[in-house]
Amino acid sequence: MTALISKPGITSASTLSIPKSWDMTWFRNFIQNQLKGADVRNAIGANGIKITGNIASPYATIGLGPITLPVTAGQTGITVSAAGATAFTVMEWLNANGSGDIDITAAGNTEIGTLGANSLIFFTNNITRLQIGATGLLIASSSPLSPSTTQLLTGLAAVKTSSTTASNNTLTTDAALTLTFNELGWYQIEIWLPFFEGTLGTGGFQADFLNGGTSSYGTVNWSYSGFGTAAIASTAAQVTSGAISVSTVSTNSAAPSWLLMKGIIQVIVAGTGGVRWAQVVTTGADPTTLMAGAYVIATKMK
Repeated sequence: MTALISKPGITSASTLSIPKSWDMTWFRNFIQNQLKGADVRNAIGANGIKITGNIASPYATIGLGPITLPVTAGQTGITVSAAGATAFTVMEWLNANGSGDIDITAAGNTEIGTLGANSLIFFTNNITRLQIGATGLLIASSSPLSPSTTQLLTGLAAVKTSSTTASNNTLTTDAALTLTFNELGWYQIEIWLPFFEGTLGTGGFQADFLNGGTSSYGTVNWSYSGFGTAAIASTAAQVTSGAISVSTVSTNSAAPSWLLMKGIIQVIVAGTGGVRWAQVVTTGADPTTLMAGAYVIATKMK
């Protein structure tokens, strides 16, 4: 019987060593010593598949590491399809700008989400439902409160981070107190405005209920309370977004005057809505200051 002349595995040496005449014992040894290592060691691993072992080791190992799919923009990486069912795309790279997308789709509609360049977005039926921004900010496209289901509270908010002054009585929209209403519907509004005047206090302060901007409102219903040099409050609900006035205000920034306005608006045309404010009487050299910390919050109700 001819001796085996190579390490276990299928090589040119092992095949050329097969004798012209061989018996059962030789064949058993050939299987045991050569074919048993049934040789994947010559394969080249790629895209996360790892082949370990070499001609000096009797067996090879196939492993699965981090998977890299050589997919170009617009191509599908993995598609899973059950017999007789619609194919579900599990992974897809859509963007040509180098930002990978991970989608789960059915019948052409994205159902779960896509990993964009700066955010994680969840869809149903190709409509964005929830987004986690690059800074971790949670953005819900449409999730108003419900009378029967406890759910995520959504809305808009703006805060004034530095004080500014007005020295005339022309109502002007404050960019720091402006919201962008992308969705129609009903919003609960809360506006906090602390203010003072440097010397006289007679320039006063006036502000309106989100009347600056491009949005249009249907129903508007709100009221207010506050303090000028004495307590003030509305005697009835306001049904327009027009301004209210405080004729005399504090001259002490450590104990400023204030207004708290609360109510509800129905946005019927999407756009911006901002607080407009000014003095009541133009004083010129003695401006009124709206302080840092003023804010406006709009909570989606319906």
